[in-house]
Amino acid sequence: MNRARFNFWMVVGNGAIVTFGSAFFAVETVLAWLVLQLTGSSACVGLLLSVNSIGWLWPQVFVGSYVEHRERKMPVYRVTAVIRASCLVIMALMLALWDGYNPWLLYGLLIALFAVYSSGGGICVVPFMDIVGKAIPRHQTPVLFAYRQLFGGILGCVAGGMVVVALSDQGGTYHLSEYAALIAVGAVFNIMAYTMFCVVKEPIEPVSRERVSVREFLSRGPVLFRADQDYRRFYFFRCCWALTTMSQVLYLPYAKEVFNAPSRMTGWFTAAITLVGGLSAAVWGRVSKNYSEVVLMRWIAVVMLLSPLTALGMTLLERLSGGTAFMAAHYVWVYVLMYGTASAATNGYSIAGSVYMLALAPPDRRPTYIAFMNTIGVPLMLAPVAAGSIVHYLTYPVMFGISVLAGLGALACACALRSRLSDPQHPRAAPALKDTTTAAQ
Repeated sequence: MNRARFNFWMVVGNGAIVTFGSAFFAVETVLAWLVLQLTGSSACVGLLLSVNSIGWLWPQVFVGSYVEHRERKMPVYRVTAVIRASCLVIMALMLALWDGYNPWLLYGLLIALFAVYSSGGGICVVPFMDIVGKAIPRHQTPVLFAYRQLFGGILGCVAGGMVVVALSDQGGTYHLSEYAALIAVGAVFNIMAYTMFCVVKEPIEPVSRERVSVREFLSRGPVLFRADQDYRRFYFFRCCWALTTMSQVLYLPYAKEVFNAPSRMTGWFTAAITLVGGLSAAVWGRVSKNYSEVVLMRWIAVVMLLSPLTALGMTLLERLSGGTAFMAAHYVWVYVLMYGTASAATNGYSIAGSVYMLALAPPDRRPTYIAFMNTIGVPLMLAPVAAGSIVHYLTYPVMFGISVLAGLGALACACALRSRLSDPQHPRAAPALKDTTTAAQ
């Protein structure tokens, strides 16, 4: 097997197995349900989701400054793999040994450990994307990300079924040992996935030997943001996307509050998220390859809009005479639709966003493009906390309605995006980027 083929399948295997392992402690369902049982607060669930999202973003500008001048980025990835694996093992042990202590203390420790775990993920994003950009031919990247999610979705569905079995006897109580076992199993598979990426053979490309300070690295960002219209439009798309997805944090609290949903439902929801997301990746990868990643973003904006729109319809129907009884009997299928469409769109966004960022960035400035985009996205990750905190003042229908309006905005932004690969007027190494570097230094 030649090096390019070996790298391709190692990266695919890494994505598939990490999706499988992470499904055992899925943040949106399994851990969110545990937090809801510990605290009874949707705001605390929102904080968990925001900590997870922010952790993936905030370190990247510092990491970009650290790795951009280095020929090899793999050592940084390997360090983060150890950090993330250690956090999962500690979380599993803590839940297994916890015995009757304050649930709020346990919640605080879980949040702290998950903050470190997700921050480790944020540190590894820049080296991961740079290595993928070097190791995988550009025409294969849509297929690469699609395969990662396709196989991961199929495996994740199996994990969701195992979650159903593990949590099926909880009834109205919760048993920390069962959550500990789920995290421990997830940790084993995640370690396998990290190892697969660590053996990828990293190519060497020319880099600037001079390391810039974090301050200088940061100063490139605003200039780049002003100079590159496509980069700027993509950020506005991400803003609307964040507001569209923020109401997902309210799905589980609403199910528990209105329909008294049992904990095993998190397994079914997890299975729907991973299976539908994985299967849709096969479609999204073909759309991105045959048309463009910009066309894909327009499609996924429509699909994502269906999730809060369904939630809004559910809340309005539940308020009609006889609506509560009807929804109580059929809410599981509605939730599968809500989670399924959101998962399909999110997986499409992962493919389209990754391919688009690699298309925007010239090879020698790839860390700058990726790190700054993700760093300025940090405030957007507070949207779930805001949704969980203000829902009691604005009600569920109003929150879902806000997400619907944001979804329409995301669709409008997607229609304004242009493909940098297909448009000859906008090559990857745009002249403005040279000015950007000069101005920043």
